[in-house]
Amino acid sequence: MIKNIIFDVGGVLIDFRYEDYMLNDLGFSEETTEYLSIHMVNSETWAELDRGVISQEEAVNIFKENLPDYKAEIDLFWSMPEKLVTEYPYSEPLFKSLKEAGYNVYILSNYPQELYELHWKNFEFVKEADGIVVSALEKLTKPDEKIYRLLLDRFGLNAEECVFTDDREVNVSAAKSLGIHGILFKNYEQAVKELYKLIGR
Repeated sequence: MIKNIIFDVGGVLIDFRYEDYMLNDLGFSEETTEYLSIHMVNSETWAELDRGVISQEEAVNIFKENLPDYKAEIDLFWSMPEKLVTEYPYSEPLFKSLKEAGYNVYILSNYPQELYELHWKNFEFVKEADGIVVSALEKLTKPDEKIYRLLLDRFGLNAEECVFTDDREVNVSAAKSLGIHGILFKNYEQAVKELYKLIGR
């Protein structure tokens, strides 16, 4: 029986709108946006930000060292990081409805510390969570099984009583390997349909 529902954040509860931010807010070309998406946002250095092993300042310096032709664009990108994300309108109501139905709701997210401190205080759904685990604060990232075990142990959860929703297959597979039910998030309607089928709503 499912008692606990665990959510990823980026791409599930919020729009990590870095491409739209670069194109529309910063006025970058499509070429520049694509290049920085690949070589900055989806780089190993960003993964180290998620793991909490380097600071934002250190990461920016590495990006500028590795991408010297884009120093100005990198500085501009990091000048308004509050615009990088938007909470989906369904996120808080979903949390509230699940809690009203008697389920515990948790968050398990890969997220850089300084962006976490900037963004999460403004997310309405966070206030409804029964517990959160953020990668940079733990020095662990999905899909490392240690971060899933940490969540289970910290909040006293049984894996078979949990379901985890994430937009990356590798993260869902890691959860399943520990006995946690998993849903690959493709869109809100699909994910909620699968969730309700699993919990019998």
